[in-house]
Amino acid sequence: MAHELCLRITHLQSLFYDFAPWFAPQFAKYTDTRDMQNIIRSERLTLASLPRLCSAVNRKVSAMLEDGPGGETQSALRLLRSR
Repeated sequence: MAHELCLRITHLQSLFYDFAPWFAPQFAKYTDTRDMQNIIRSERLTLASLPRLCSAVNRKVSAMLEDGPGGETQSALRLLRSR
């Protein structure tokens, strides 16, 4: 029973990160800026709000990439944008 619960939680977590990848721990240091948090918290996360949030996050990530960040940051931001 406990194993099934852990497995369910893992699957739900994976689904959540598929639909809202900016919440994934691997992107935390890139999304923990005031500008990004303003975007993410601008509205309640629902299936209906996802397209708007994805567009807004994508625009912000693209702007961050235009600033020409170095190696690891650039790779992480590109990965976030692709998700």
